[in-house]
Amino acid sequence: MAREAPPGAGLPLAELLRRLAVDLGMLVRQELALARSELVAKGKGAARPIGLFAFAALFGIGAFAALTVALIAALAFVLQLWAAALAVTLGYGFIALLAALAAKRALSRAATPSLEQTFASVKADVEAVRAGVRNGR
Repeated sequence: MAREAPPGAGLPLAELLRRLAVDLGMLVRQELALARSELVAKGKGAARPIGLFAFAALFGIGAFAALTVALIAALAFVLQLWAAALAVTLGYGFIALLAALAAKRALSRAATPSLEQTFASVKADVEAVRAGVRNGR
């Protein structure tokens, strides 16, 4: 049984190298597009935890700057004015702490950007090239 010549077997070396450069350029562009799409998909999952951090920051600022007059006035009937202001400040601080911990937990559960598909695709490409070299193609 006669073995068929691989495609391009009769082409000059310069033409083969030109084709190789074109194919490698196309492969690199495709791999970069895959990596970009993976990062965009994983980045969308971080939007909610980032929003929770913003929420926590709002209450953190409120703990230092926006002491609610109504709460202080209500507590001032039971406590001295300075103690009422301190109680409201500590309450806001506790809310900020809970929101920050929830955001941290949600962000740690979000997938970190790793390019599994891209790595698998590049690995498959390398294996295909190795197999072609072993087979003389």
